[in-house]
Amino acid sequence: MTCGLDTHLFVGTTMISMYAECGFVEFAWKVFVEIPQPNVVARNLILIGYSIFSRE
Repeated sequence: MTCGLDTHLFVGTTMISMYAECGFVEFAWKVFVEIPQPNVVARNLILIGYSIFSRE
């Protein structure tokens, strides 16, 4: 079994979602910038995280 970029993208988006939901947007951003080619899901998750928790 190989772990390629698809696995990295899946794990990355899951981590972004987890961090963003917990209010750790700075950690979500660190994961986001490590994804070689973020997809629409990753971009939306980071935007949602910033829109919810940037007011605090």
